[in-house]
Amino acid sequence: MSKSSYDQEAVASVYARALYPLADEKGATESLLEELEAFAAFQVANPEFDDFLSTPLIPASTRDAVLEKVFQGEVSDLLLDTLHVLNRRDRCGIVPALAVTFRQEFHLQAGQIDVEVHSPAKISEKAITRLDAVLRKMTGKKPNLTEVIDEDLIGGLVVHVEDLKYDLSLANDLRVLEKRLLNRASEEICGGKYLTV
Repeated sequence: MSKSSYDQEAVASVYARALYPLADEKGATESLLEELEAFAAFQVANPEFDDFLSTPLIPASTRDAVLEKVFQGEVSDLLLDTLHVLNRRDRCGIVPALAVTFRQEFHLQAGQIDVEVHSPAKISEKAITRLDAVLRKMTGKKPNLTEVIDEDLIGGLVVHVEDLKYDLSLANDLRVLEKRLLNRASEEICGGKYLTV
């Protein structure tokens, strides 16, 4: 992650933690999450719109007026108010990061955790159930599994749990085996087993 995206996510996390109780009070955490993700996806897919929201060349008052005109009645008051607050602080560029951190906060409050599972082919329901049980025991949370088909994997799985990566692939097993064999050969050579006088 680049420094700027790391900084954006750190700032967005502060907003997400402040925003969550407001949404929870209205019983709107899930709907706000959906709105944030939809808005973020639109912003990412439309660079001109992102530039409009992020450029300091356009006065905040102008952006505020456009946000009000375009989104009033189209999005919830809570999202629109959030956009106004971000705009007045020149932070509309962090909406995609806010969507990510708000999802993390949503799952944290619900005792859930996002897990991405990479596999060379579709995983069987039985394997998913077993993986779910292992992850519940390991994290103490309910995993939200997202499966990613990665045909470059030789076999096995690569599991991403938040910032942690568990490489259970055949390729990783082969790398570990190769390293062990090289270490063993090096030890034997250094130990003099193959040296002759």
